[in-house]
Amino acid sequence: SGRGGGRGGRGASRSSDVAQVKRRPRQFSDAQRASIDALQALADARAAPLCVLVKGKANLFLDGAPIVYGGAVASVIGNPQLADPVIVVDHANAVVGWGTYNPHSMYRVRVLEMAWEVSLARNPSDVTKTAVRCDVGEVIKRRVRKAFQMRKDVFPDWFEKNDSDNVNTTTYRLFNAEGDRLSGACCDVYEDRRTNVAFAVLSSSSAWTQKYQKEMIEALGSEANVDVVVWRVDEKMLKLETGAAEWVAEKRRGDDTEAEEEEDDDDDDEEEEEGSDEDVAMDDDEEEDDDSESDDDDDDDADSDSESDDDSGPVDEKRAAAIAAALAKSGANIDSDEEEDPAEDMDDEAMFSIDALLGQAFKSRRNDIKRKKSMVRATRDFKFRVLALLELYARAQPASPWLPGAALPLLGAMQTALAAGTPQASALAERIGGVLTKHVCHARDVPTRAGIEPVTVETVAASLSSSIRAASRPSGGGDTKGFAKPATAVSLYLLRVLEALEARAREAKGAGGERETEPAASKAAVAAYVSALKEFKANKRCRLKGPFFQAAFDRHPSLAAALLPELAAAASANADKPGARGEFVRAEGLKLLAAALALGRRRSPAVAASAKKHKKALASAIVEAIGAPCRNRGARGETAKLALQCLEAMGRLEPEGTPLSATADADAALAAVTTQFKVPGMPPKGVAALTRVCTLLGKVAPEATPAEEPEEPRGVAGKKKKGGDRAGGASEGKNKRGDKGASAKKKSKAGGDAETPSKGEKRKAPTSGVGEDGKPWKKKQRKGKAQREAERERKKAAAAANE
Repeated sequence: SGRGGGRGGRGASRSSDVAQVKRRPRQFSDAQRASIDALQALADARAAPLCVLVKGKANLFLDGAPIVYGGAVASVIGNPQLADPVIVVDHANAVVGWGTYNPHSMYRVRVLEMAWEVSLARNPSDVTKTAVRCDVGEVIKRRVRKAFQMRKDVFPDWFEKNDSDNVNTTTYRLFNAEGDRLSGACCDVYEDRRTNVAFAVLSSSSAWTQKYQKEMIEALGSEANVDVVVWRVDEKMLKLETGAAEWVAEKRRGDDTEAEEEEDDDDDDEEEEEGSDEDVAMDDDEEEDDDSESDDDDDDDADSDSESDDDSGPVDEKRAAAIAAALAKSGANIDSDEEEDPAEDMDDEAMFSIDALLGQAFKSRRNDIKRKKSMVRATRDFKFRVLALLELYARAQPASPWLPGAALPLLGAMQTALAAGTPQASALAERIGGVLTKHVCHARDVPTRAGIEPVTVETVAASLSSSIRAASRPSGGGDTKGFAKPATAVSLYLLRVLEALEARAREAKGAGGERETEPAASKAAVAAYVSALKEFKANKRCRLKGPFFQAAFDRHPSLAAALLPELAAAASANADKPGARGEFVRAEGLKLLAAALALGRRRSPAVAASAKKHKKALASAIVEAIGAPCRNRGARGETAKLALQCLEAMGRLEPEGTPLSATADADAALAAVTTQFKVPGMPPKGVAALTRVCTLLGKVAPEATPAEEPEEPRGVAGKKKKGGDRAGGASEGKNKRGDKGASAKKKSKAGGDAETPSKGEKRKAPTSGVGEDGKPWKKKQRKGKAQREAERERKKAAAAANE
């Protein structure tokens, strides 16, 4: 399959009558694939700015569209300036091609080469090594050469040199913008047969042709045999392209032409003067462009604006001294204590000199600001390159002893980037998170040189505690949800390394002995997670969630066995105080306790042994959670359901035939259930769960108090009363009609028709599906599943008590 063969393109018909045509996969040669791979490596290393396309737009440009519009651009990575080369990639970071970038125009990127057309430069010392050549000048030469050769092959008579002006034409279009893949430039050639001089008139309507004007003129001379180039500028189009106030059309001609030799010296002098004036104008325009570009960069470099603000920045003593020296040089007395204005004693010449010196001082300040911004951009690009190298290193060396030490600094760097809150910092944080979760923490091998620096039990334990602390209290703002997954991955990776280190240490001490079926949990890991559970239980601002602990329990059951007492404390937290925080902590504690107990004896004998050791404390905590006050109706039902799961898991850990009442206090559990059922509004699933708890403990569950109906507001009762009179009259009429219907039924029964079921008999569905009243027959509504189950358990408990 070829590049981009699986994606859908634009314009596909949605009608079911039209057969869908499957896109054929693109086929590439080995040389083209080498070009694609080289450009892809350049994009992955962030060695050049990237223009990321919107999802679904890539096929449009892979099929040959030469211009990327602004609506097709999802984002730009890096900080490309006007007419700088950028690499165009799709939403999945697969390269499409490269071209010149324009942040001001709706023509955002003018594509110069597709990915498979990129030329490669061979290393003379090693022919196996190649480098990508994204050279705009070389592309211009190839495009001009191809356009000239095509016209020469199609119309060979045009280019024959003879003396007859009537046979051969002397005028033709050399290249035509996008038609010859030179977007924004058209060129016509006019040849003078008397002097054999070829003139080219090039019309420029794009910013990139203005930037590469010199390369364009050189290509016309070397590849199309053009002697003189007349450069014309479409000023209206260039204003839209660059946002500049004015553009000056500049004419450039080739050297050593007969036309220049025939011109007079005076004309040459005039042209030189005009050229110098035009050069000055162009310089002014370039300064304006630089100013506009620096203003546009403010949005991209928001993270550096706070550092470079003129009003809030610290006073530069050197610059202030330069301004003071400029005023002193002009004769102004700025140190005088008098209230007189020093400018009153200055003449025009002194004022002009002050303006010039102050302009130089403020210009240096502006250059410093630009330098700071460029340093920020360079630092950010350098960080992306370092991450790419680290990713390659983690792939090649998964057992490196340096990876555990790199996990925590990367997590801190991600936290700092998220706290910045800028789009560029968010992209950096996303990249760091991907490297952590997919490469650094995904390594399956245990680091080599275990027990030796930098991989020791002490260093890894300290890193684990720091990672858990960072996950519980992320500093600053930013996307804390995006930080949770990498923080969990780092903690699990360090926990696995720590467990492996301590297991090796135990094996080294007990060499020749039997190997442990389930190694005990690391003391340092237990201490770290105990402090995390206490933080989770006591601190309202703790960002740890249940999945953080559950992932550790699934991978390390021995850790869950060691933390059972702490989980019991979390399940009964604030059981005597009503509050939303207590309800949440108890529900999360019961959920984690149920997950730990569900590991069972087969998977984790350590969990079974720990549950047997602390069964009284666990059962007491579960009973306290059942009887704890809970205002939220949904939380009441969920707590009851989780408590039932915990008790059932404890029962499965006991020997077969052992009643649950031998583990939990049945009377205390019945009292807790009674307390809950006295409060109205228990959900049906909560009623069923607590009834099941009483059954498991050999007790009869009491009746649950139904939910209270809300009081009717004043005025509504009166309206209902008035309506009730009317309803009463209507009911009387119905009763009268009912009497008539009853008599009719009696007559039909006497006549031998089908018997009508009495009130106590079961209602049967008619065979025709239509009731006696002629309407479709409907089955009577039954009780809900939870209500039926609760009633069934109540009957079983009553029967067992009577026996």
